[in-house]
Amino acid sequence: MANANHGTVLVREEAAVEVMQELTSVVEKRDINIPPSEAVSRNFDVPNYAKLLMDQPPLSVTQRYFTKHFFVGKLPDEDQCVLRHSNGLCVVCLSPRHQLVTRFGMDIETVDFHSGSTDRTANTLSGKRKKGGQQLQPQSILSVITCVDGKRFNVKSCVKGTLLEVNERLISNKHLLVSKTLSDGYIALVMPRLQDIDKIDAELLSETQYTNRYCL
Repeated sequence: MANANHGTVLVREEAAVEVMQELTSVVEKRDINIPPSEAVSRNFDVPNYAKLLMDQPPLSVTQRYFTKHFFVGKLPDEDQCVLRHSNGLCVVCLSPRHQLVTRFGMDIETVDFHSGSTDRTANTLSGKRKKGGQQLQPQSILSVITCVDGKRFNVKSCVKGTLLEVNERLISNKHLLVSKTLSDGYIALVMPRLQDIDKIDAELLSETQYTNRYCL
């Protein structure tokens, strides 16, 4: 029984690593077999989710395992992107149309992961089911980005779920928000409840809808 459980953990870790690979540059080549999406556990039993974005196998899997959704901000050019994996895991990013990305003259001064009195970097998970994480609503603030000219941007969760982690690398590597918006520059990882996953499709724009909206 112990060997069977160990094997399951290894499959989950291999799947987690591979499904993230196209979110970053390929740094090494290896062969990893991914099980069908319905066989991938929703409970990623790995201690550091950011590691998934740095240890990458070579094959492209984004189109096979991720669906792009877009959150349209109330203010112009403040949209966000949610990359939803087939197991429900959501990678929250800025949209490539966000003015922080498109207006390269905007110098980012700070990336703050505090929302009021809540410190997102102090998020704590426990157990295989990752219990105890901060609970988020679509409008929950994940971070506040401040530019040198004083302009501030609130980055929202966009989806309802449990916060798995925020990308603390952005605190010291702010340029990743612009240079690797949909990969190393991600804002946070959020896991919705199973019953809430369908709401993502209903409440956010699909890639096609977003493209048609802006005639991209």
